[in-house]
Amino acid sequence: MVLNTYLHSMNIMASRQVRWIVLGITLMSAVAALLFSTQAPARDIEEKPKTLWVPATVNETLKPGQTLQVPVTFTAQDDAKNVEVLVSPEIAPYVNVQPAVINRISPKQPIFLTLTFSAPADALPTTTAGSIWIQPVRHFDDKDGNTHESDAEVNEKSEIAEPLPVSVNVVWTKAESLPNGISFSYPNFGQNAVVATAPANRGSSIVDVVFGAPGNPPSSEYRMAFIDNPTQLSLVEWFRQNVDTNGDIINSGGYEIQTLSNGVEVLAITTMVPEEYGPLADLYALSPSKATAIVLATGQANQFDQIGIDQASLKNAYLFMLSTMSTP
Repeated sequence: MVLNTYLHSMNIMASRQVRWIVLGITLMSAVAALLFSTQAPARDIEEKPKTLWVPATVNETLKPGQTLQVPVTFTAQDDAKNVEVLVSPEIAPYVNVQPAVINRISPKQPIFLTLTFSAPADALPTTTAGSIWIQPVRHFDDKDGNTHESDAEVNEKSEIAEPLPVSVNVVWTKAESLPNGISFSYPNFGQNAVVATAPANRGSSIVDVVFGAPGNPPSSEYRMAFIDNPTQLSLVEWFRQNVDTNGDIINSGGYEIQTLSNGVEVLAITTMVPEEYGPLADLYALSPSKATAIVLATGQANQFDQIGIDQASLKNAYLFMLSTMSTP
């Protein structure tokens, strides 16, 4: 009897010890979880970016010849001195930043910058992305004109600023609601241009792009004729029958043909043309359906030389315009 009582008490004690052990393990797990959860925010804070840009990204749209300014600020968490603000090569043709050099950056003190966006008058439509970033000025001049090396440890790029994403969109005006459903985007070369249409005449429609250099009256700077091609002649054959009736250009091979991204075929004359031909157009084109021939000619009294547009830029603009064209 005594032995049974002793064994029973031992079982009770063992059972109590097991419960205490389980309870202890549970409490230890809860404490560990609590410590982990309270430490997580500290790690998140440490991983936050060292620089705050406002706005966080910049995306601007402009037309050729247009200039606009965008203010931005950045606030650094660390001290830095003698740094420069740089523009990535992708957007450098369109973006300038001021100030370009900063003598001192104090922690948590905003620095104000101005981004100036501009597109040259002969710019083609494009979308390009890049960034603004801050790095050490490797050499700088003090107030006495003496040149010094920067402190690389203070001005380590990764410790100054994360890049500010910047994108630039250059766009042209789109001409729509034209006769026969014709539409296209066109260059105005930084001028106030309008599109004028002439009534259809014997199966053709005329579209003029009209503007003038500053201080001059507007004139037709370039013109397009949209001509029906009912028999769907090839571009070379249409050119032979309607322009090169003597065959001098075609027979000499003095032309080149290219197909644009929208399927429009373009013929450009590359040889000297006899005087009896008279004035010729800059480009001859054919719609993808071959239903419409397009003749594109620069105006006789154009003012491109007065606004700094050369022949190479003009041809590039004409080709891009034709690549945006929608026509029967």
